[in-house]
Order: sequence, then C-alpha cells, then structure tokens
Amino acid sequence: MNINMFISPDIKKTTMDLIESKSNEISYWLNMRISEMKQLAGEIKEDDITKDNIEEYIMKLKEYQESNSENYESFGLVTTNGLKYLTSGEVIEVGNREYFKKISEGSEEFIVSDPIISKANNKKIILIVMKLKNDLGQVKGYLSGAVSIDYLQQIVDGANIYNFPLKLYNRDTREILVSTIATDIEYEGERKFTHFEAPIKDSLNWEIMMLVPNSFISRKLDVTGYIILSFGILILLTTIYILNKYVKSIVRPIENLKVQMSLVENGKLNPMEPDTKSKELNSLGNSYNAMIHNIETLINKLEYEERLKKEAEYKALYSQIKPHFLYNTLETIQAMAIEKDDEDVETAIGHLATLFRIGLSSDKTFINIEDELKHLESYVNIQLLRYKSKFIYTIDEGDIKRGSKFMKFTLQPLVENAIYHGIKLMEKPGFISVKIDISEDKYVIKVINSCENVDTKKINQVNYLLESRFEEENGGDGYGLYNVNQRLKLNFGKEYGVRLVTGENQVTAIVTHPILKEEIR
Repeated sequence: MNINMFISPDIKKTTMDLIESKSNEISYWLNMRISEMKQLAGEIKEDDITKDNIEEYIMKLKEYQESNSENYESFGLVTTNGLKYLTSGEVIEVGNREYFKKISEGSEEFIVSDPIISKANNKKIILIVMKLKNDLGQVKGYLSGAVSIDYLQQIVDGANIYNFPLKLYNRDTREILVSTIATDIEYEGERKFTHFEAPIKDSLNWEIMMLVPNSFISRKLDVTGYIILSFGILILLTTIYILNKYVKSIVRPIENLKVQMSLVENGKLNPMEPDTKSKELNSLGNSYNAMIHNIETLINKLEYEERLKKEAEYKALYSQIKPHFLYNTLETIQAMAIEKDDEDVETAIGHLATLFRIGLSSDKTFINIEDELKHLESYVNIQLLRYKSKFIYTIDEGDIKRGSKFMKFTLQPLVENAIYHGIKLMEKPGFISVKIDISEDKYVIKVINSCENVDTKKINQVNYLLESRFEEENGGDGYGLYNVNQRLKLNFGKEYGVRLVTGENQVTAIVTHPILKEEIR
C-alpha cells in the first residue's frame, strides 16, 4: 500500500515533470524560430516575387542566416508555382514536395515539416515554411527556413539522465525528429515500459516521449520483496509438507476423472469406479457415471428418432411414387386396346407385370442393380410401344458390380423425365442413352436425351432446387428428379444426388450413387 500510494506516484510525477520541462523548452525554441520567420516575412513588401527583386531579398536573408548560423542552415524564397531560390545560390523545383503541397493547399499560415537530410552537410533539418501575402491578403509566395535540429538533440539528450529510450516525434506521421536511440529500433518487450508523453505546445503534432522501465519505477519493492520471499519460503515448506501428506489422496482420483473426461471428448463414454474413501469424490464419481448414462440414452434416442425420421420421409416419398407411373401405363394400355386388338397389349401387360413385381411388390428400399436395370428395361419397352419410333434407346452398363445393393426406383424416373420433358416435345425422332461408369467408390450414371429447344434458364433453376434439396409440392415439373435426388441425399448424404448438364440439342441427367459392398441375391 505504501509503494502504490506514495512511492510509485512520486517517481512518476518526477519523471512527468522532467518530460514537461523539456516539452516547454522545445516549445520555447520552436516559438522563437517561428517568430523570427514571421518577422522576416513581414520585411518582404513586394506584391510579387519576381526575378527583378528576388536577388535583393536573397541577399538580406543570407546576411540574417550568417548572423544566426547556429539555428539556420539556409533560407529560401518559393514562388507560387513551386520554384525555390536558396541563399546558397541554388534554384530548385519543389512543386512536388510534401511540404509545398501542404502549405499551398492548406489554410495554415505556416507549417513545420518532418526531418529531411540537408544536401549541404547531410545533417537532419526541419523546414519552417511561411506564407507571404500582399495587402489584399493574397498569397504572393513563400518563405522557407531550414532549421538545424542539433539543439533539439541536445534537449533530448539532456533529459536522458538514466539512459532511458527518449524520442521527439510527429504524432501524425510517426516520424522521429530526434532520439536517444536508432530510429528503426523496436522496443523488445515494450509492455515492460511505462510511457511518459507530453505534447509540444507550439506544434500541433509534435510530442516528446520517454519509456521508463517498470523495474525502475518499482525498484523500492526490493526490500519488501525480500521480506515477502522469506515468508514465502516458510509458507512453501509448510505447504509442501501438507501436500505430501494429504493432497495426493485427493489429486489421484481427480486425475482419474480428468482422464475419463478426456475420453468423453473423444467420444468414448466409459463409466468409472467412484472413490469410496472420500464422500465428495464418491458423489462426484456417481454424478459422472449418471451423466455418461444420460448421454448414452440421449444419443441412442436421437439416433432412433433420426432413423424413424428418415424411414418416414422415405416412405412418404415412396408412397407418392407408387401410383405415379401406373396410371400413365394403364391409360396407354387402354388406348391400345380400344384402338386395335394387338399383341402389343399382351407385351405391354407383361412389362407392366415386371414393373409391379420389382417396383411395387414390396417396400424394400434397396434391390440389386440387375433388378433395377430390368425394371428400367420394362419401363422403356412399354414407352416404345406407346411412342413407337419416336426415339431409340441404348444402354451401356459398363463394369457394374453384379448383385450389388442399389436404391430402388432410381433410373426409371430419370428416363421418364427425359421422355416427357424432351422426347415427347420433339417433332422428329430422338434418342435416349443410359451410360453407367464407375468413379472410385461410386456409380456415375448419365441419362442423355435429345432436346430441340434447351431452356438453359429452366435447367439452372432445376439445378438450384436440386442442390438445396427442394421438393416441389403436389408433383410439379420434374417431380421424379426431385424425388430421386432427395432419396439419395436422405440415404447416403449430401454429396450424392442428381444434377442436369446441357449440351448442343441435348440434356444429361447425372446421378451419383455409392457402390455398396453388400450384395442382394
């Protein structure tokens, strides 16, 4: 309390007083230079700075410089178009210099630049640039004074009595004017320093800053620290004795509990043996086992509910599919029977029976891929009876895994979609091609159909709906696509499904279906 309330504040106040005194000293020095520049500017009476009068003013400025060489490196007169005449006899173009832009474009009467290197002696200088105005208040040119910053360096060095980092810098540009260290140094562990800062009054953006090590401020803690250390050692020895005797019996079961909890994080829900020696630890162990039991129950419940949800969604989808094709087929057979008594009727009925047997005879979700292809073949044959020579059909089965498990009612809706949204709308005969490829561990099935007028905008809309797992209500256009897409995602995950690709006068439905190792005989 004594250190925090008295000693540390006194040290900080003393340091701050030192920084503020140096700030006042710099401010006084800067104010003197500005006053001298204003006096010199007032002696230039001409309305305009021209070649005729420039030499006269340069000579006067040179005389003033020689009598004040400890403060000024040089003077210059700058025309409004950026041409600068120096007391050294040089004439340079400064229109693109930052300080000229700042004084010519701003409303300030004068500016003080950041440090620059003098070409005369390679020393750092600052420029004080003053506007020259006529009686009407119009700017007729600028007076520039190059001021040596050696005196500023002396002030900063004089404040550095303890060899602490100290610098005078521009608060806006972060440019260092003078410093007790190299300008490019970065203070390692700067958080170990306390910053003491004071602005320069006659400059809107200069500031002097000292970094005082916290260890210096708190050095009076040493004696107190030794006392605390002595008591600390005594307490530590006592604590070690207590820990050796009592704590081990507590730490061991807690460590065991910690190990069990880490296993839980990795998904292993293993119960533990509670410690019967301690009532509290025994209660904690029993609570942990109860928690594990509740988590297992909750996980099983969630898995069961998710499984029921999937089954319910699938059955709902499947129940919508069952009558979908049956009605169309019966209408076809009815139309054929009315039109003529033909063997085509018998053939159609035979294919329809195959469809019923494979597609509607049971509620199995999966059949083998060969039965799925038979189901597709029966459907295509019925449609060929209906549309006769409206299209040709080919299938390339590739290297399919015979007997492999396959989601029922996947291919037929895609071919149906190709007929009703492609072939049926064409005036001339078309084609439907089914190609089955194997890519890594999945089937990639392409159903390609010819199409006279490909509506790219509609295809993109359908792909968007398929990607977002959208299912149109009441069976809109492309119902079969959405149905197959959603069932694939429900059963196998979002990386599987259906998407459409357009080509020249054709549309391709691409289906991805995993190759399931399990076989159905």
